[in-house]
Amino acid sequence: MVVLLLSASIAFSNYTKSVKETIARQQFVMLSALADEIDMKLLTARQQLIAVAKTAPPDIMDNPAKAQAFLDSQVSLHITLDNHLFLFPPSGRIFVESPYAPGRRGFDLSYRNYIKKTVETKQPYTSDPYISTQRHKHPVIMLTAPLFDRRGKLKGILSGSIDLMRDNFLGQIENIKVGSTGYLWLTTSDRVLIMHSDKKRIFTQLPPGKNLIYDKAVAGFEGTDETTEAYGRRMVTSFKRLKDGKWILAANYPADEAYSAIHRTKKYFVTITIAVIGALFFIVSFLVKYLTQPLTHLTRHIESLPQKKEGDRLISIETEDEIGVLSSAFNKMVAEIDKMIGDLTLEKEALERAYKKIDAWNIELEDTVAARTKTLRQTNEQLKEEIAERMRVEGQLKESREEADAASRAKSEFLANMSHEIRTPMNAIIGMSELLMDSPLGPEQQEYAEAVKQSADSLLGLINSVLDFSKIEAGKLELEEIDFDLNRVIFFAVNIFSAQVIQKGIVLKVDMAEEVPIFLRGDPVRLRQILINLIGNAVKFTRNGLVTLEVRRHHGEDHQHVTTLLFSVRDTGIGIPGDKMERIFESFTQADGSTTRRYGGTGLGLNIAMNLVKLMGGAIWVESEVGKGSIFHFTARFSRGVPVEASISWSPVSFSTTSPLRILHVEDNIVIRNYVSGMLGKSAHKVKSACNGKEAIELLSREEFDVVLMDIQMPDMDGFEVVRTIRDRLSPVKNHAIPVIAATAHAMKGDRERCIESGMNDYIAKPFNMTELFKKIGFLLPATPKGKDVIDQASLDRLYGLNVDVIRKICSDFLVNVTPDRLDDIREAVAARDADAAGRLAHSLKGAAGTIGAKPLQDAALQMELAAKRGDMEQANILFNRLQNEFNRLVIFLQKHE
Repeated sequence: MVVLLLSASIAFSNYTKSVKETIARQQFVMLSALADEIDMKLLTARQQLIAVAKTAPPDIMDNPAKAQAFLDSQVSLHITLDNHLFLFPPSGRIFVESPYAPGRRGFDLSYRNYIKKTVETKQPYTSDPYISTQRHKHPVIMLTAPLFDRRGKLKGILSGSIDLMRDNFLGQIENIKVGSTGYLWLTTSDRVLIMHSDKKRIFTQLPPGKNLIYDKAVAGFEGTDETTEAYGRRMVTSFKRLKDGKWILAANYPADEAYSAIHRTKKYFVTITIAVIGALFFIVSFLVKYLTQPLTHLTRHIESLPQKKEGDRLISIETEDEIGVLSSAFNKMVAEIDKMIGDLTLEKEALERAYKKIDAWNIELEDTVAARTKTLRQTNEQLKEEIAERMRVEGQLKESREEADAASRAKSEFLANMSHEIRTPMNAIIGMSELLMDSPLGPEQQEYAEAVKQSADSLLGLINSVLDFSKIEAGKLELEEIDFDLNRVIFFAVNIFSAQVIQKGIVLKVDMAEEVPIFLRGDPVRLRQILINLIGNAVKFTRNGLVTLEVRRHHGEDHQHVTTLLFSVRDTGIGIPGDKMERIFESFTQADGSTTRRYGGTGLGLNIAMNLVKLMGGAIWVESEVGKGSIFHFTARFSRGVPVEASISWSPVSFSTTSPLRILHVEDNIVIRNYVSGMLGKSAHKVKSACNGKEAIELLSREEFDVVLMDIQMPDMDGFEVVRTIRDRLSPVKNHAIPVIAATAHAMKGDRERCIESGMNDYIAKPFNMTELFKKIGFLLPATPKGKDVIDQASLDRLYGLNVDVIRKICSDFLVNVTPDRLDDIREAVAARDADAAGRLAHSLKGAAGTIGAKPLQDAALQMELAAKRGDMEQANILFNRLQNEFNRLVIFLQKHE
């Protein structure tokens, strides 16, 4: 009977397996065919979009009306892509949309992944589904195709959407049935449900672990298996990944429906099997009863064995069949058990004795644990006391640190205030000394004036050294990263001492190895400061002989983009005693500290140089012998730079040679006002002064000025508030874009950045000289003719011939399409230090200016673009004023001749 059941079970199992494999294979074939059809339709839609992109007019991104007409004419593409096409610039804002949707042009979609991917790869892209910003809020996918200009640069993105809830080849997936109640569903490889018969589940995340077969499909499995769906039904599920690998198509076929034939066959099999088993049962029962009578007797004897005495435990069955053999084995077993019981009795007695010993050991152990617990409790009390003492000490340290931080802040505030209070009168002293020296003076008076000027310059140098030391001590001194010419840095550092070495009769020379790269990237100002300090010390302590600056590569420390230079300053001066060399780089320390010393100085220079060298990734050391001279060595690391002269193709003309300008000087100190008015007046410029911010606003509201020189710290209304009012388009000021230069005695870290962020165009620290001021104004207001040079007629003739109507139409379109908002976007990008956006916007404005022959505006936009590409946002901020001036001149010219 068992053999019969086993045979029937194997046959039914093979039948079930064959049916299931057939259903699984057929379902996967059906799903694969549907996946291939979806792949083909997506490929067709993408190829059609790419083909249309290749037929786009070259100037499609310059004319919205032309672009709109081009998109509206693509009838077949509208049918394929659900009647919705877009055209984007690389910035991601909607340029045109077909069908036209009012108010959506300029809508920013740059955050969408399909925009980012197309800009990044410059390749067609198919997005994952997302919720549309349209009113219907349907889930959609977006197909994109890049547009390139003649030079192969990305100029735009053509895209179209497929609505997953419309009646298209994707939207119909949810309506396809598998069997009577089965269905299809579609997910991304990121486990996001795209299509499903249950609309509420669309765009939900399928968590891992809930459906192990789906987890295998995400990992790469393709085929059919059984699983349980979210509603608890058992499903035959097939998975097929689309060719691009991003989507997974699945089919759910209810198992009870798929395996209905198996269930019917199973019922027939069970009925027949039960009938056969019933017939066999009666036959087997009779045979078993006859054969098991001896065995029943043996069983009853075994059951009564515990009540029997030792002599009655053996069974007496005298047969030679299997039952007889079993009885003999039973009797042997009973004898062995009796022997084991005796042995167990002896072992029990031994175990009882062992338990008594264990009890004694437990008592001893408890006494030991109690003693150690007492000791541990005492140790814990001591530890708590130590912790409390440590917390008290830490509290005192925290209070001390807070007091030190407060003292440091107070010191920084004191230095900032001291700088302001000293620099303002210093500006007046230096400025008035210059004015006095330029006036007719006698020899003795000229000598006195020069002495005042030299003393003021020395005091200014001392102030700068103290401020640098304070910044270094506070860890707030940061280095710039700009391209520079090493030859120019060394020339300016050495040239400062030309008069001094001639007067002393010594030789100052430079020895630079040919292997040293000329163009570097780093902080040229701080490098020049180190060189000036070391060369100045060498000149000061050398009575006769030679001072040499040597520059070499520091071999063994160069990398692909980084080079390390070794600078050495040799002199034949007095030398440094051995016991002083260890402390020579400490602050406020000099080799000769006596009251009768012959050489001046604060003892800060070498300490500042040492800290600057450390910031440059180098080291500084000295070799010296008394009476023979000293050699100061230092190393510094720089990145490889680009040729500085090639980085910008124009330079501002000398301010003193421009046509007379109208300058507003805002300053509450009358001495400074008189000095600046006197110096600017000598250059034929018209200067008006305002003694406070309110008076400045009144003058700017009544009169036109070319530039404002603005003090920061003033009573009632400071410079920051004044510039905010100037930039406010609702204020009565005539020119909201007027260049503003901050002229302030604030010279601490962050002062320049604060001025630029507030809306000022540049910054100059007091005390300043007129050459420096002229240079600042020259950068902001490069001299350009005021007449017909706004548009290059020759360029227009080359572009459009003599067709006046076409030229007029092009110029009119420029006024409509290139609005002042373009300038606002560039200003915001520069303020945010977004070099990519600033360069891209400047490039677009350059192209628009070129279409109407606006050469000055085109050049200004080019310089802005180049500065942004170099990442030089400081220069970009300076160039923006020139760009804005040229744009305003062009708009005024076009409006007059429209």
